[in-house]
Amino acid sequence: MTRLGSFTVYDSFDCTFECLRNASCLSVNMAASKGANGHFWCELLSSDKYRNSTEYEGNKSSHHFSIKVRNISQ
Repeated sequence: MTRLGSFTVYDSFDCTFECLRNASCLSVNMAASKGANGHFWCELLSSDKYRNSTEYEGNKSSHHFSIKVRNISQ
């Protein structure tokens, strides 16, 4: 998965909003616990564990959140 950027955030909402601001972002990895500075780290990703399951490696130090994309049929 291609990392689009990394940020420090206050909570999961901040991390999600960073992703929503980037048109290429489809998911995020966010720290499972706060760092010494009281913030979480947040990585923006151009794919997600459902589209690229072979590249996904779970771990206990972070959580993976996907942006739900709705298909619009005409």
